[in-house]
Amino acid sequence: MVSVNNPWKKRWDYSIIIAAIFSVVTIPIKYAINPELGEHGAGGFTYFAIDLFTYIMYWADIFISLRTTYIDSFGEEIRDGKQICYRYIKSFNFWIDLLSLLNVPSRGVQTTKFLTFFGILKVVRITRLLKLIT
Repeated sequence: MVSVNNPWKKRWDYSIIIAAIFSVVTIPIKYAINPELGEHGAGGFTYFAIDLFTYIMYWADIFISLRTTYIDSFGEEIRDGKQICYRYIKSFNFWIDLLSLLNVPSRGVQTTKFLTFFGILKVVRITRLLKLIT
């Protein structure tokens, strides 16, 4: 279990927010302005490498979230694994996190508009910034 108050968890959340900021900036550019961004040349490879790295981070974040304690309405830290998993899986965040990972980063392969929509859901992770601020 990872405690919600663990300093490592806070640093992890900050790194996920940085990855989300990358997504907020690059996803609209890639899909609306420059669809060839991830395809050719050195810049395309750099974008693909960062996109793949953030994709792996997002998968790791799902597993970390499934093992992170939470504070209930009475102010107690809940450490029961089943309760933690159940709470996360029934949350809106889990489904956004999972659906956003349907669009696997690929270099030179055109994805469908359906999968592109799910990839755009990665930008919703920026809402974690509000949770960290509070």
